[in-house]
Amino acid sequence: MARITGESVKVEKKTQIGTDDFGAPIYSTEWVTVANVLVCQPSSNDITDALTMYGAKVVYTLCLPKGDANDWRDTRVELTNRGIFHTIGDVIEYTEANVPLDWNRKVNLERTTG
Repeated sequence: MARITGESVKVEKKTQIGTDDFGAPIYSTEWVTVANVLVCQPSSNDITDALTMYGAKVVYTLCLPKGDANDWRDTRVELTNRGIFHTIGDVIEYTEANVPLDWNRKVNLERTTG
């Protein structure tokens, strides 16, 4: 039997380095590689919910490996040979003990325009 394996993706990590004259945060960014991420087609419910709640079309769903500590909310993600995407909504997390495989969280992606 074949084992399910994910691929490496890059997530943009933001670190606040200060504030501007109006009090808005200023960030520095770097790309962090995350291994063993499943890249899936979204369910019809994910597509409908994101369109209704955020006005965005989900094009991929990422299943994130257990133990990953990156912040996936409102960030950019680079998929190999597919371009750069933006995360939509909250990360959905399942109880780790109840998930038999290596992935217990998921997040949806939309295409970026720039």
